[in-house]
Amino acid sequence: MKVIHIEDRFHPDMGYQINYFAEYHNQNTEFHILSSKSFSLWKGINKDKIILYNDKNFERKFNVKITRLDSFNSKDEKYNIWLKDLFQTIDKISPDIVYTHALETLTSIRIILSKLNRKVLIVSDTHTLMNQQNKGLKSKVFDIFLHNIYVPAINRKNIIVFYTADENKKILLDIYGIKKTNVFPSLIGTNLKDYRFDEIAREKIRQKLNIDFNSPLILYTGKLNNKKRPHLLLEAVKEIEDSLMQKIHLVFVGPQDQEYMQRNFNIKFSDKVKIYLVGSVLNKELFKYYSAADFVVFPKENTLSA
Repeated sequence: MKVIHIEDRFHPDMGYQINYFAEYHNQNTEFHILSSKSFSLWKGINKDKIILYNDKNFERKFNVKITRLDSFNSKDEKYNIWLKDLFQTIDKISPDIVYTHALETLTSIRIILSKLNRKVLIVSDTHTLMNQQNKGLKSKVFDIFLHNIYVPAINRKNIIVFYTADENKKILLDIYGIKKTNVFPSLIGTNLKDYRFDEIAREKIRQKLNIDFNSPLILYTGKLNNKKRPHLLLEAVKEIEDSLMQKIHLVFVGPQDQEYMQRNFNIKFSDKVKIYLVGSVLNKELFKYYSAADFVVFPKENTLSA
C-alpha cells in the first residue's frame, strides 16, 4: 500500500503530527511526504541546504520518501501556497491513500474538489479552533464558499476528516456541517520519549543562558507571530513589573516573524526583567527548555494549549 501525506511546509526536525506519523508508520506501507520548497517559516544561515540535507537523514531513519515541489509565493510566511505540479506528482507516485493535512488550506481544497477521489481514498484533518473564527470580509467570503461548494463536495465524496481535539469536532460538525459519519478522532498526545523532565538539562540550559538556578524562568515555545501573539506575555509582565520582588527571565523559543517582532517586541523593561530570543530548536532539544522553565505560558489559545 502507498500513502502520501501532504503538508505545505515540512521540517524534518520539528515535532509536527506528520513527523510522528512517519516515525511510527507500518513498515509494510510505502510512506511518502509531499511538501514544498518553501522554508520561509524557519530562520537561519543556509537553512534551505540544512533542511534538505536533513530530509535525507529523515528518509533513511524512518524509511520514507520526501518529495518537495516548487510553489508560488514560497517566500511568504502565510500558510496558503500553491504547489506546482501537485497532481502530476501524485499520479506519478500512484498512491492508494492521500492524506492532505489541514482541511482549510488551498492544497486540501484543490485535492478535495478534484476528481482524485475516483482513484484514491482521500482523508484530511483540521486543527482549527473557535477563537480562530473571525468575522472579516475574507472569512465571510470563505464561509460562503465553504457551505455552498466545499463542504457539499466533502459530504458527497465521503471524505474522512480527523479532529485533533473536541473543539475541532464541534467545528467540523456544527459550524462546517460535515456529516457525522465522515468525522473521526486523531487526538493530540505527547511522546514521553521526547518530552520529559531532566534535571541535568535544566542546569545546562540555565548555564547556557546565564540564568541563576533559582531565578524564575517563564518559557514560551512556538512561532512568534500574530496568530500566536506571544507579545501578550510581555504586556502582562509589564503590568506587574514594579511589584516584582526578584528578577525574572522570559525565554522565547521558536521561529520569528520579523514584521511581527518589530511591531510588538519593543517594550522596554527595567533590570527586573530580561528577555531571551532563542530562535528555533530541534524538536528533540525542546525538553531541555521545558526542564529549565518554572512556568510555560501560551498567551493565545491554539491547538497545543487546547
